[in-house]
Amino acid sequence: MTKLLFVLDENTLAALEIPRPADELAAALRRGESLPEAGAITPQGQSGWRVIELGGMVVVDLEPGSDPPRGLPPALDPPLSPRQRQVLALLRQGCTTRQIALRLKISTRTVHFHVAALKAALGAQTRAQTIWLAGEMKEE
Repeated sequence: MTKLLFVLDENTLAALEIPRPADELAAALRRGESLPEAGAITPQGQSGWRVIELGGMVVVDLEPGSDPPRGLPPALDPPLSPRQRQVLALLRQGCTTRQIALRLKISTRTVHFHVAALKAALGAQTRAQTIWLAGEMKEE
């Protein structure tokens, strides 16, 4: 099972799970094949699509103005709390768990909780993926 993420714009993700290995899924998307196992998602001309294999998942980054595929489920806007946004900002700066805890005056256990919530919201497996997937999200 491979997690497939579509980065629709700087704030919006759509996520699916596809029963194919990540390398096969990425290759199929690059060839412009439809994905019947995902409810018949069909690429609408792939110009503006960047397909990236990232660990056990595939990310499709759509350039501004690119058409999303037909059949895509409703977009997800990861609902990040103000504290999660603070933790994310410090992760982007390269801070360790301990450094984040000290700066925000919270326990390291609470930092781990917030990092886990960020990973879940963004579909990431590692801190690096969390930062990458959050990419261009607007910070409030």
